[in-house]
Parts: sequence; C-alpha cells; structure tokens
Amino acid sequence: MIKRYRWSKMGVIAAVMALSVAAMAGEHTDKKAGFAFTPPKQWKRLNVQEYENLVFFMAPNPKTGANINYIVEPLAKKMNLNTYSQSAMKGLEQMFEDYKRISYREVTIGSMKAGEHVYTATSNGMKMKGKQIWFLRGNRSYIFTFTSLANSYNQYVGDFDRSLRSVRWLK
Repeated sequence: MIKRYRWSKMGVIAAVMALSVAAMAGEHTDKKAGFAFTPPKQWKRLNVQEYENLVFFMAPNPKTGANINYIVEPLAKKMNLNTYSQSAMKGLEQMFEDYKRISYREVTIGSMKAGEHVYTATSNGMKMKGKQIWFLRGNRSYIFTFTSLANSYNQYVGDFDRSLRSVRWLK
C-alpha cells in the first residue's frame, strides 16, 4: 500500500525554507573582512600557514589541483579598478615565468564592479589555468582566485562562479 501525503501551502513553504537553511549551512563568514560567501559543497577548507590572511578551499579530488582561495589586503593608496587591475596582472606576470593572459574584463557581481582575469601559467612543472576576480571596497582589495590543472579547469570553474555569486557584504 502506497501512502500519499497532501502538502499544504504552508508545509511546502516550511520545507523550502528548511532546505534553504540547510544549503546556507555551508556559508563561510569572514567577520574581520566584512563578507560571507558559500564555497562549493564538498570542498574542504585548508589552513595555509605561510599566509596569515589567505583562506583556501580544495576540491573533492585533490589530483585536479582545483582550489579556491581569497585574500583581503589593504590598499596602499586610493586607486580605481582599472589601475588596480593593471597592477594585479603585472604581479602575476612577474610571479610566473610563462604567465599568459587569456582574458580580462570588468564585471558586476551583486552590485560591485570587479575585475575578472583568466590566465595560464606553470607551477611546480604543472600547467595551470586560473581565474581571479577582485573587488575594491573602501581601503581594501578582495581577491578571489580559482586555479586548477589546465585540463581540469572547465570541470570546476562553474563552482567558483557560483560561489562568487553568493558573496554578500556584512557591513
């Protein structure tokens, strides 16, 4: 015998709210930096001792090298997005011997203007592909980076994009 349940409108609303809260349970909040976002499900947060302000999440399959990290840094001086973007890309060019810019564009995420930069480089002998998004807010830069082995990039970049769309400012 199959039991059938009738859902009232309130029951459906309550179920949807419970699922929404469960989905939000994975939200990462950085009160010091003043924002929160939801990292991809099943990605694990790792502690990176070398960088005090770096927050790092690793994909479920570590063999892909896929990771998301962010760092919040004070701006040495007031600057616009274009000036900051040029400086940030130059920094990557100096960091990697075979750095290659694939694209750069200004985007809007939520209500914030941001720089979006896609690039390739070799790290520890492995060909990597990355995407960085940076926001300028007040006297700080917020830099979100996704990197993976070049052949795994398309598999995980959507997770990064969804996480960025979840960014919300606390103050």
